[in-house]
Amino acid sequence: MARVYLVERVRNAIICTMQARWAIVGGSGIGGLLEELAGRPVHIPTPLGMQRGREIELGSERALVVSRHSLGHKTPPHRVNFAAIAWAIRSAGIRHVLATAAVGSLRVDWRPKTLALCTDFIDASGRNLTLFDTRVEHVPFGSPFHEGLNERILEAAGKERLAIEPKAIYVNANGPRYETPAEIEMYRRWGGDVVGMTAGSEAVCMGEAGLSYACLAFVSNLGCGLVEADPNHAEVLEVAHEVGPTILALFQRVIERGSP
Repeated sequence: MARVYLVERVRNAIICTMQARWAIVGGSGIGGLLEELAGRPVHIPTPLGMQRGREIELGSERALVVSRHSLGHKTPPHRVNFAAIAWAIRSAGIRHVLATAAVGSLRVDWRPKTLALCTDFIDASGRNLTLFDTRVEHVPFGSPFHEGLNERILEAAGKERLAIEPKAIYVNANGPRYETPAEIEMYRRWGGDVVGMTAGSEAVCMGEAGLSYACLAFVSNLGCGLVEADPNHAEVLEVAHEVGPTILALFQRVIERGSP
């Protein structure tokens, strides 16, 4: 009982002292950029484990930044604690989440460095994630990625003359291996535009937590079989380091406008 009381006191202290109204979640490559930002480290206890992050200043606003794969990119995609991330963000009083994710393109016309705004997803991960293991709760998912946040991102990109594909269906594979040529062909026939290992799962937990969630994906490679070379993580990181600062600057413009 004493431990539960202490955790609750710590959680309440974090909520009282944290002024962030937004969260930014980054994955491969981008997570490292988030870790380099100056800010105040925070540790948010949840029933699913301790969640670490950093509270930073973005102009007149503050944001909680979270590295999806943990400090130093130590957590593989199938082991990311998506539920703990969503729980921590919700517990901190934050309601709006901007995320970015590296993806493989299922379209030959979307080349590496293409930015694509996720509008829907197909879950091929088999993870069966939910925040509702102990009670019956059926959350509607007609808009898994928040339309208002997507509009804000497109508006900010337009002002910066930054090209973004406005609609992308994200296929969530389990990973950590890359997909086979047959899987890529199947995902293409399903109507997918990009494939990744995180954003669909993240959208489920964010949605069940009642959070407004948007994900701006960046193409790091073409899917296996669409080009001769197999994808590799080195090229993912290379593209992330090139497009990462642009994405973070765009998110700053969105956040500085305030809540939608």
